[in-house]
Amino acid sequence: MPDGVTTIESEAFVYCSGAEYTNLTKVTIPATVTHIESYAFWGCTNLTVVCFEGNAPDVDPNIFNGADHVMVYYQPGTKGWDEKFGGRPTALWRQQIPTRSSP
Repeated sequence: MPDGVTTIESEAFVYCSGAEYTNLTKVTIPATVTHIESYAFWGCTNLTVVCFEGNAPDVDPNIFNGADHVMVYYQPGTKGWDEKFGGRPTALWRQQIPTRSSP
């Protein structure tokens, strides 16, 4: 996602794991993003890692609806983060982000 994006619109990545779409497993959100609308990552069943480079953006409910395995990572020194974001657990972003292993 390019720098300069300020809003991720509703359903921007909806069903990104379908056969006709690229299987999105990881996404990095630039610090310029200040708002994420509802259902932005709806149905992204293979999405497991979302890394935020800046402060926690404002979010509408259900941004990760159907993306049940997402772990949200945030940079040290950024603000607005809690133990959950968009209903998903958060963790401090370290040098290397873990990937979910296949069962």
